[in-house]
Amino acid sequence: MSPIGTPSSAIAPSRHDAVAPCDTPTPQRRDWLLAFAAALILSDAFDAPLYAAFGPRATLPGVPSSRLLLLPVFAAAGLLLARDLRGAADSLRATWFVWPAVVLTFASAAWSDQPGTTILWATALLGTSLFGLALAVRFSAGAQCALVADVVSSIAVGSTVVALLWPAVGITGTGELWGLYRHQNLLGRIMALGVAAAGAVVTSGRRRILGLCAVFLSAGVLLASRSRASIFSAAIAVTAAMLLQAARRWRRHAAAILVSGAVVTVLAVAILVTTRPGLALVGRDETFSGRTRIWKIVAAGAMETPWLGHGYGAFWPGPAGQATLQQILELIHMQINHAHSGVLDLFAELGVLGVVLVLVPFAIVALAALRHALEPGDAVGIWPATYLVFFAASNAAESGLLRHKIYWALYVAVACTIARHRRNRSD
Repeated sequence: MSPIGTPSSAIAPSRHDAVAPCDTPTPQRRDWLLAFAAALILSDAFDAPLYAAFGPRATLPGVPSSRLLLLPVFAAAGLLLARDLRGAADSLRATWFVWPAVVLTFASAAWSDQPGTTILWATALLGTSLFGLALAVRFSAGAQCALVADVVSSIAVGSTVVALLWPAVGITGTGELWGLYRHQNLLGRIMALGVAAAGAVVTSGRRRILGLCAVFLSAGVLLASRSRASIFSAAIAVTAAMLLQAARRWRRHAAAILVSGAVVTVLAVAILVTTRPGLALVGRDETFSGRTRIWKIVAAGAMETPWLGHGYGAFWPGPAGQATLQQILELIHMQINHAHSGVLDLFAELGVLGVVLVLVPFAIVALAALRHALEPGDAVGIWPATYLVFFAASNAAESGLLRHKIYWALYVAVACTIARHRRNRSD
Protein backbone atom coordinates (compact mmCIF):
# COMPACT_ATOMS: atom_id res chain seq x y z
CA MET A 1 0.00 0.00 0.00
CA SER A 2 1.25 3.46 -0.77
CA PRO A 3 2.47 5.75 2.00
CA ILE A 4 -0.57 8.03 2.11
CA GLY A 5 -2.89 5.23 3.14
CA THR A 6 -5.60 2.97 1.85
CA PRO A 7 -8.27 4.32 -0.47
CA SER A 8 -10.83 4.31 2.31
CA SER A 9 -8.64 5.91 4.95
CA ALA A 10 -7.17 8.48 2.59
CA ILE A 11 -10.57 9.92 1.88
CA ALA A 12 -12.42 9.27 5.10
CA PRO A 13 -14.50 12.32 5.99
CA SER A 14 -13.49 14.38 8.99
CA ARG A 15 -15.48 16.84 11.06
CA HIS A 16 -14.44 19.58 8.63
CA ASP A 17 -15.48 17.77 5.48
CA ALA A 18 -19.06 18.96 5.77
CA VAL A 19 -17.85 22.52 5.31
CA ALA A 20 -14.84 21.69 3.14
CA PRO A 21 -14.47 23.76 -0.01
CA CYS A 22 -15.28 20.80 -2.25
CA ASP A 23 -19.04 20.22 -2.56
CA THR A 24 -18.15 16.72 -3.76
CA PRO A 25 -19.25 13.33 -2.41
CA THR A 26 -16.72 10.95 -0.91
CA PRO A 27 -15.48 8.68 -3.71
CA GLN A 28 -16.18 4.98 -3.35
CA ARG A 29 -13.48 2.30 -3.54
CA ARG A 30 -14.31 1.62 -7.20
CA ASP A 31 -13.91 5.32 -7.98
CA TRP A 32 -10.54 5.31 -6.28
CA LEU A 33 -9.28 2.25 -8.16
CA LEU A 34 -10.44 3.63 -11.52
CA ALA A 35 -8.82 7.00 -10.87
CA PHE A 36 -5.63 5.43 -9.54
CA ALA A 37 -5.17 3.25 -12.64
CA ALA A 38 -5.95 6.13 -15.02
CA ALA A 39 -3.58 8.48 -13.18
CA LEU A 40 -0.78 5.91 -13.39
CA ILE A 41 -1.26 5.71 -17.15
CA LEU A 42 -1.33 9.49 -17.58
CA SER A 43 1.84 9.66 -15.49
CA ASP A 44 3.58 7.55 -18.19
CA ALA A 45 4.48 4.94 -15.59
CA PHE A 46 4.18 2.15 -18.19
CA ASP A 47 5.96 3.79 -21.11
CA ALA A 48 9.46 2.46 -20.50
CA PRO A 49 8.37 -1.19 -20.07
CA LEU A 50 6.21 -0.94 -23.22
CA TYR A 51 9.00 0.58 -25.27
CA ALA A 52 11.41 -2.05 -23.96
CA ALA A 53 9.01 -4.81 -24.99
CA PHE A 54 7.72 -3.48 -28.32
CA GLY A 55 10.02 -0.64 -29.30
CA PRO A 56 9.01 2.93 -30.14
CA ARG A 57 7.27 2.06 -33.41
CA ALA A 58 3.92 3.76 -34.08
CA THR A 59 0.72 1.75 -34.20
CA LEU A 60 -1.25 4.74 -35.53
CA PRO A 61 0.11 7.73 -37.44
CA GLY A 62 2.09 9.80 -34.97
CA VAL A 63 0.96 7.76 -31.94
CA PRO A 64 3.40 5.39 -30.16
CA SER A 65 2.13 2.04 -28.99
CA SER A 66 2.16 3.24 -25.39
CA ARG A 67 -0.57 5.78 -26.22
CA LEU A 68 -3.03 2.93 -26.70
CA LEU A 69 -3.12 2.84 -22.91
CA LEU A 70 -5.16 6.03 -23.10
CA LEU A 71 -8.18 3.91 -23.99
CA PRO A 72 -8.55 2.68 -20.37
CA VAL A 73 -8.25 6.32 -19.27
CA PHE A 74 -11.18 7.26 -21.48
CA ALA A 75 -13.15 4.31 -20.10
CA ALA A 76 -12.37 5.32 -16.51
CA ALA A 77 -13.45 8.90 -17.23
CA GLY A 78 -16.72 7.66 -18.72
CA LEU A 79 -17.49 5.37 -15.78
CA LEU A 80 -16.74 8.08 -13.23
CA LEU A 81 -18.78 10.72 -15.03
CA ALA A 82 -21.71 8.36 -15.51
CA ARG A 83 -22.15 8.23 -11.74
CA ASP A 84 -22.98 11.94 -11.59
CA LEU A 85 -24.02 13.35 -14.96
CA ARG A 86 -25.67 16.38 -13.38
CA GLY A 87 -22.47 17.19 -11.49
CA ALA A 88 -20.49 16.83 -14.69
CA ALA A 89 -22.80 19.23 -16.50
CA ASP A 90 -22.55 21.73 -13.63
CA SER A 91 -18.75 21.57 -13.70
CA LEU A 92 -18.68 22.02 -17.48
CA ARG A 93 -20.82 25.13 -17.23
CA ALA A 94 -18.79 26.50 -14.33
CA THR A 95 -15.52 26.13 -16.26
CA TRP A 96 -16.73 27.17 -19.71
CA PHE A 97 -13.64 29.37 -20.12
CA VAL A 98 -11.26 26.37 -19.88
CA TRP A 99 -12.72 24.36 -22.76
CA PRO A 100 -12.19 26.69 -25.78
CA ALA A 101 -8.50 25.70 -25.75
CA VAL A 102 -9.50 22.04 -26.15
CA VAL A 103 -11.89 22.96 -28.97
CA LEU A 104 -9.07 24.89 -30.66
CA THR A 105 -6.89 21.78 -30.78
CA PHE A 106 -9.51 20.09 -32.99
CA ALA A 107 -10.07 23.22 -35.07
CA SER A 108 -6.33 23.52 -35.73
CA ALA A 109 -6.54 20.41 -37.96
CA ALA A 110 -7.85 22.80 -40.63
CA TRP A 111 -4.42 24.48 -40.93
CA SER A 112 -2.20 21.83 -39.39
CA ASP A 113 1.03 20.64 -41.02
CA GLN A 114 0.00 17.11 -39.93
CA PRO A 115 -3.84 16.94 -39.81
CA GLY A 116 -4.01 13.26 -38.85
CA THR A 117 -1.63 13.73 -35.95
CA THR A 118 -3.54 16.80 -34.81
CA ILE A 119 -6.87 14.95 -34.68
CA LEU A 120 -5.35 12.03 -32.76
CA TRP A 121 -3.58 14.31 -30.29
CA ALA A 122 -6.70 16.44 -29.84
CA THR A 123 -8.77 13.32 -29.13
CA ALA A 124 -6.22 12.23 -26.54
CA LEU A 125 -6.35 15.68 -24.94
CA LEU A 126 -10.16 15.58 -24.83
CA GLY A 127 -10.12 12.23 -23.04
CA THR A 128 -7.51 13.51 -20.59
CA SER A 129 -9.59 16.63 -19.94
CA LEU A 130 -12.69 14.53 -19.32
CA PHE A 131 -10.74 12.48 -16.78
CA GLY A 132 -9.83 15.74 -15.04
CA LEU A 133 -13.50 16.68 -15.07
CA ALA A 134 -14.36 13.28 -13.56
CA LEU A 135 -11.84 13.82 -10.77
CA ALA A 136 -13.52 17.10 -9.87
CA VAL A 137 -16.97 15.50 -9.90
CA ARG A 138 -16.12 12.44 -7.81
CA PHE A 139 -13.14 13.61 -5.70
CA SER A 140 -12.86 16.49 -3.26
CA ALA A 141 -9.73 18.65 -3.27
CA GLY A 142 -8.36 16.61 -0.38
CA ALA A 143 -9.08 13.33 -2.13
CA GLN A 144 -7.41 14.59 -5.32
CA CYS A 145 -4.32 15.54 -3.32
CA ALA A 146 -4.18 12.16 -1.56
CA LEU A 147 -4.71 10.32 -4.86
CA VAL A 148 -1.77 12.12 -6.47
CA ALA A 149 0.47 11.40 -3.48
CA ASP A 150 -0.50 7.71 -3.61
CA VAL A 151 0.11 7.44 -7.35
CA VAL A 152 3.50 9.12 -7.22
CA SER A 153 4.56 7.13 -4.16
CA SER A 154 3.77 3.94 -6.06
CA ILE A 155 5.86 5.13 -9.01
CA ALA A 156 8.71 6.01 -6.63
CA VAL A 157 8.63 2.50 -5.16
CA GLY A 158 8.51 0.94 -8.64
CA SER A 159 11.40 3.07 -9.88
CA THR A 160 13.48 2.15 -6.84
CA VAL A 161 12.79 -1.56 -7.37
CA VAL A 162 13.81 -1.30 -11.04
CA ALA A 163 17.03 0.49 -10.09
CA LEU A 164 17.87 -2.15 -7.50
CA LEU A 165 17.01 -5.23 -9.55
CA TRP A 166 17.95 -3.99 -13.03
CA PRO A 167 20.47 -1.18 -12.55
CA ALA A 168 21.47 -1.26 -16.21
CA VAL A 169 17.88 -0.26 -17.06
CA GLY A 170 17.00 2.02 -14.16
CA ILE A 171 20.26 3.92 -13.72
CA THR A 172 22.31 5.71 -16.37
CA GLY A 173 26.04 5.29 -16.81
CA THR A 174 26.61 8.63 -15.11
CA GLY A 175 24.47 7.73 -12.10
CA GLU A 176 21.12 9.43 -12.78
CA LEU A 177 18.06 7.44 -11.77
CA TRP A 178 15.55 6.81 -14.57
CA GLY A 179 13.56 4.04 -12.93
CA LEU A 180 10.32 3.41 -14.84
CA TYR A 181 11.00 6.24 -17.29
CA ARG A 182 13.12 6.84 -20.34
CA HIS A 183 14.68 10.07 -19.12
CA GLN A 184 15.65 11.51 -15.77
CA ASN A 185 13.59 14.67 -16.32
CA LEU A 186 10.41 12.64 -16.81
CA LEU A 187 10.98 10.80 -13.54
CA GLY A 188 12.03 14.02 -11.82
CA ARG A 189 8.92 15.92 -12.85
CA ILE A 190 6.50 13.28 -11.58
CA MET A 191 8.46 13.03 -8.32
CA ALA A 192 8.28 16.82 -7.95
CA LEU A 193 4.51 16.53 -8.30
CA GLY A 194 4.52 13.91 -5.55
CA VAL A 195 6.53 16.17 -3.25
CA ALA A 196 4.02 18.98 -3.86
CA ALA A 197 1.01 16.74 -3.16
CA ALA A 198 2.46 15.06 -0.09
CA GLY A 199 3.69 18.43 1.15
CA ALA A 200 0.15 19.78 0.92
CA VAL A 201 -1.07 16.77 2.91
CA VAL A 202 1.53 17.40 5.62
CA THR A 203 0.96 21.14 5.90
CA SER A 204 -2.79 20.58 6.14
CA GLY A 205 -2.24 18.53 9.29
CA ARG A 206 -4.02 15.41 7.98
CA ARG A 207 -2.18 12.04 8.11
CA ARG A 208 1.02 13.94 8.85
CA ILE A 209 3.26 10.93 9.52
CA LEU A 210 2.21 9.10 6.37
CA GLY A 211 2.46 12.34 4.43
CA LEU A 212 6.02 12.87 5.65
CA CYS A 213 6.90 9.34 4.54
CA ALA A 214 5.56 10.16 1.07
CA VAL A 215 7.49 13.44 1.00
CA PHE A 216 10.78 11.74 1.86
CA LEU A 217 10.17 8.89 -0.59
CA SER A 218 9.34 11.19 -3.50
CA ALA A 219 12.09 13.67 -2.59
CA GLY A 220 14.68 10.90 -2.36
CA VAL A 221 13.88 9.59 -5.83
CA LEU A 222 13.73 13.17 -7.13
CA LEU A 223 17.23 13.90 -5.85
CA ALA A 224 18.49 10.59 -7.27
CA SER A 225 17.17 11.60 -10.71
CA ARG A 226 19.33 14.75 -10.58
CA SER A 227 16.68 16.67 -12.51
CA ARG A 228 17.48 20.20 -11.37
CA ALA A 229 14.48 21.81 -13.07
CA SER A 230 12.18 19.40 -11.22
CA ILE A 231 13.93 20.06 -7.91
CA PHE A 232 13.25 23.78 -8.43
CA SER A 233 9.59 23.06 -9.19
CA ALA A 234 9.19 20.96 -6.06
CA ALA A 235 10.89 23.54 -3.86
CA ILE A 236 8.71 26.36 -5.21
CA ALA A 237 5.51 24.34 -4.75
CA VAL A 238 6.36 23.35 -1.16
CA THR A 239 7.24 26.97 -0.39
CA ALA A 240 3.86 28.03 -1.77
CA ALA A 241 2.07 25.47 0.42
CA MET A 242 3.88 26.70 3.52
CA LEU A 243 3.10 30.35 2.74
CA LEU A 244 -0.56 29.57 2.19
CA GLN A 245 -0.82 27.73 5.48
CA ALA A 246 0.89 30.61 7.27
CA ALA A 247 -1.53 33.05 5.63
CA ARG A 248 -4.48 30.90 6.76
CA ARG A 249 -3.19 30.83 10.32
CA TRP A 250 -2.52 34.56 10.57
CA ARG A 251 -5.33 35.89 8.41
CA ARG A 252 -4.91 39.50 9.47
CA HIS A 253 -1.41 39.43 7.96
CA ALA A 254 -2.20 37.15 5.00
CA ALA A 255 -1.42 39.74 2.33
CA ALA A 256 1.93 40.64 3.90
CA ILE A 257 2.89 36.97 4.30
CA LEU A 258 2.04 36.06 0.71
CA VAL A 259 3.57 39.14 -0.91
CA SER A 260 6.80 39.05 1.10
CA GLY A 261 7.11 35.29 0.62
CA ALA A 262 6.57 35.58 -3.12
CA VAL A 263 9.13 38.40 -3.40
CA VAL A 264 11.76 36.45 -1.45
CA THR A 265 11.12 33.32 -3.53
CA VAL A 266 11.36 35.18 -6.84
CA LEU A 267 14.55 36.95 -5.75
CA ALA A 268 16.13 33.67 -4.62
CA VAL A 269 15.31 31.96 -7.92
CA ALA A 270 16.54 34.99 -9.87
CA ILE A 271 19.87 34.96 -8.04
CA LEU A 272 20.29 31.25 -8.67
CA VAL A 273 19.56 31.42 -12.41
CA THR A 274 21.01 34.80 -13.39
CA THR A 275 24.28 35.06 -11.47
CA ARG A 276 27.46 33.07 -11.92
CA PRO A 277 27.69 32.02 -8.27
CA GLY A 278 24.05 30.93 -8.37
CA LEU A 279 24.50 28.95 -11.57
CA ALA A 280 27.63 27.34 -10.16
CA LEU A 281 25.69 26.37 -7.05
CA VAL A 282 23.03 24.54 -9.09
CA GLY A 283 25.57 23.14 -11.55
CA ARG A 284 24.35 24.96 -14.66
CA ASP A 285 25.84 27.32 -17.23
CA GLU A 286 24.32 30.47 -18.74
CA THR A 287 22.40 28.45 -21.33
CA PHE A 288 20.69 26.19 -18.74
CA SER A 289 22.02 23.04 -20.42
CA GLY A 290 21.34 24.46 -23.87
CA ARG A 291 17.76 25.50 -23.14
CA THR A 292 18.21 29.16 -24.07
CA ARG A 293 19.61 28.12 -27.46
CA ILE A 294 16.69 25.75 -28.00
CA TRP A 295 14.22 28.51 -27.09
CA LYS A 296 15.68 30.92 -29.64
CA ILE A 297 15.63 28.39 -32.48
CA VAL A 298 12.11 27.14 -31.68
CA ALA A 299 10.79 30.69 -31.36
CA ALA A 300 12.19 31.54 -34.79
CA GLY A 301 10.48 28.52 -36.34
CA ALA A 302 7.22 29.27 -34.57
CA MET A 303 7.18 32.85 -35.84
CA GLU A 304 6.50 31.57 -39.36
CA THR A 305 2.81 31.28 -38.36
CA PRO A 306 2.52 33.39 -35.19
CA TRP A 307 -1.26 33.75 -34.90
CA LEU A 308 -2.56 30.20 -35.30
CA GLY A 309 0.58 28.05 -35.16
CA HIS A 310 1.39 24.89 -37.09
CA GLY A 311 -1.42 22.77 -35.62
CA TYR A 312 -1.77 20.96 -32.32
CA GLY A 313 0.89 18.28 -31.99
CA ALA A 314 2.06 19.03 -35.53
CA PHE A 315 5.02 21.36 -35.08
CA TRP A 316 7.77 18.84 -34.32
CA PRO A 317 6.76 16.09 -36.79
CA GLY A 318 6.04 18.70 -39.49
CA PRO A 319 8.47 20.49 -41.85
CA ALA A 320 8.99 23.48 -39.53
CA GLY A 321 9.79 21.25 -36.57
CA GLN A 322 12.15 19.04 -38.53
CA ALA A 323 14.03 22.08 -39.80
CA THR A 324 14.17 23.40 -36.24
CA LEU A 325 15.43 20.07 -34.95
CA GLN A 326 18.18 20.02 -37.57
CA GLN A 327 19.39 23.43 -36.43
CA ILE A 328 19.37 22.31 -32.81
CA LEU A 329 21.33 19.16 -33.67
CA GLU A 330 23.95 21.20 -35.50
CA LEU A 331 24.26 23.67 -32.64
CA ILE A 332 24.12 21.59 -29.47
CA HIS A 333 24.02 17.97 -30.76
CA MET A 334 20.86 17.16 -28.78
CA GLN A 335 17.89 15.10 -30.00
CA ILE A 336 14.64 16.59 -28.65
CA ASN A 337 10.92 16.57 -29.42
CA HIS A 338 9.77 19.52 -27.34
CA ALA A 339 10.95 23.06 -26.64
CA HIS A 340 11.61 22.60 -22.90
CA SER A 341 9.01 25.32 -22.34
CA GLY A 342 5.29 24.76 -22.10
CA VAL A 343 4.37 28.23 -23.38
CA LEU A 344 6.80 28.06 -26.30
CA ASP A 345 5.48 24.68 -27.47
CA LEU A 346 1.96 26.02 -27.14
CA PHE A 347 2.89 29.05 -29.24
CA ALA A 348 4.53 26.88 -31.91
CA GLU A 349 1.43 24.68 -32.21
CA LEU A 350 -1.51 27.06 -31.65
CA GLY A 351 0.01 30.51 -31.97
CA VAL A 352 -1.01 33.62 -30.09
CA LEU A 353 -4.63 32.47 -30.03
CA GLY A 354 -3.72 29.27 -28.24
CA VAL A 355 -1.52 31.08 -25.71
CA VAL A 356 -4.37 33.47 -24.88
CA LEU A 357 -6.98 30.70 -24.60
CA VAL A 358 -4.78 28.77 -22.14
CA LEU A 359 -3.07 31.47 -20.08
CA VAL A 360 -6.04 33.78 -19.51
CA PRO A 361 -8.18 30.96 -18.01
CA PHE A 362 -5.14 29.86 -16.01
CA ALA A 363 -4.86 33.33 -14.50
CA ILE A 364 -8.58 33.32 -13.66
CA VAL A 365 -8.34 29.91 -11.99
CA ALA A 366 -5.15 30.88 -10.12
CA LEU A 367 -6.76 33.98 -8.62
CA ALA A 368 -9.83 31.99 -7.59
CA ALA A 369 -7.62 29.24 -6.12
CA LEU A 370 -5.76 31.79 -4.01
CA ARG A 371 -9.01 33.08 -2.56
CA HIS A 372 -10.19 29.51 -2.08
CA ALA A 373 -7.03 28.60 -0.15
CA LEU A 374 -7.60 31.41 2.35
CA GLU A 375 -11.23 30.54 3.08
CA PRO A 376 -12.15 29.02 6.46
CA GLY A 377 -12.65 25.28 6.45
CA ASP A 378 -10.52 22.27 5.62
CA ALA A 379 -6.83 23.22 5.42
CA VAL A 380 -6.32 20.90 2.45
CA GLY A 381 -8.07 23.61 0.43
CA ILE A 382 -4.56 24.87 -0.28
CA TRP A 383 -4.07 22.00 -2.75
CA PRO A 384 -5.53 23.72 -5.86
CA ALA A 385 -3.35 26.82 -5.40
CA THR A 386 -0.29 24.70 -4.56
CA TYR A 387 -0.80 22.59 -7.66
CA LEU A 388 -1.17 25.62 -9.93
CA VAL A 389 2.12 27.00 -8.61
CA PHE A 390 3.78 23.67 -9.39
CA PHE A 391 2.14 23.54 -12.83
CA ALA A 392 3.43 26.99 -13.72
CA ALA A 393 6.93 26.32 -12.36
CA SER A 394 7.28 22.96 -14.10
CA ASN A 395 6.37 24.47 -17.46
CA ALA A 396 9.13 27.05 -17.25
CA ALA A 397 11.80 24.52 -18.28
CA GLU A 398 9.73 21.52 -19.45
CA SER A 399 6.66 21.06 -21.66
CA GLY A 400 3.36 19.88 -20.20
CA LEU A 401 0.99 22.81 -20.55
CA LEU A 402 -1.55 21.39 -23.02
CA ARG A 403 -0.68 17.70 -23.20
CA HIS A 404 -2.54 14.43 -22.61
CA LYS A 405 -0.70 13.88 -19.35
CA ILE A 406 -1.57 13.84 -15.66
CA TYR A 407 -0.53 17.48 -15.36
CA TRP A 408 -3.26 18.81 -17.66
CA ALA A 409 -5.84 16.46 -16.12
CA LEU A 410 -5.06 17.83 -12.66
CA TYR A 411 -5.28 21.39 -13.96
CA VAL A 412 -8.77 20.70 -15.29
CA ALA A 413 -9.67 18.96 -12.01
CA VAL A 414 -8.65 21.85 -9.76
CA ALA A 415 -10.24 24.39 -12.13
CA CYS A 416 -13.55 22.52 -12.02
CA THR A 417 -13.31 22.04 -8.25
CA ILE A 418 -12.79 25.75 -7.63
CA ALA A 419 -15.37 26.95 -10.16
CA ARG A 420 -18.05 24.55 -8.96
CA HIS A 421 -17.47 25.49 -5.34
CA ARG A 422 -17.75 29.20 -6.09
CA ARG A 423 -20.91 28.67 -8.09
CA ASN A 424 -22.47 26.63 -5.28
CA ARG A 425 -21.63 29.31 -2.74
CA SER A 426 -23.22 32.01 -4.85
CA ASP A 427 -26.46 30.01 -5.34
